[in-house]
Amino acid sequence: METPLYIKNINKKYLAAITVVVLFLVILGGYAFYKNISKDKLSLNESLELEIRQTIENNIENWPLYEKIADKQYKKFGNDQVCSASIKGNPDFMSYLQQAENGETYKLDLTHGAYLVYTPNYNNWNNEKLFSFGVGDMRICSAGWLIPLYAYSDKIVWGNITCSDGVLSQEFESCLKITQIIMGYFTTKQL
Repeated sequence: METPLYIKNINKKYLAAITVVVLFLVILGGYAFYKNISKDKLSLNESLELEIRQTIENNIENWPLYEKIADKQYKKFGNDQVCSASIKGNPDFMSYLQQAENGETYKLDLTHGAYLVYTPNYNNWNNEKLFSFGVGDMRICSAGWLIPLYAYSDKIVWGNITCSDGVLSQEFESCLKITQIIMGYFTTKQL
């Protein structure tokens, strides 16, 4: 028996392309099924933590969500009045500080009191430069200051993500989780 003409005329490249597309769709469907099964196996706490993690990570770089603020309490980048006069601070940082205190600041409320703020990157710092400043360079001599998190080419992101033992145990644990999520986000971004 002779092979029909329409089978002889099938392009092998076309057949391979169809096979790849079908295989891709099967794998994609299996991944979606597995992903849903994995979520169903999470405990309530794990599910809530995943939801908080995704919410925070999806909003950290969503700049239109940040609100412009003028309140000085959100501009605590350094120059602690508690510091002695002998601690002068780094001139480059002090230059940034003066511009940041008088310039625009934007705030993103996260959850459980955690928030992020950003200012323009007035001195064109990269992360290496930002993280080279110690507490003496920033004139920080007490608690309650914002933590530098990331230097983008056009902005510097700071976070109020410190936790204290003075809060209730459950709130303290939530604060630690949020801190881990935020720090993890920016740490992996730097790698």
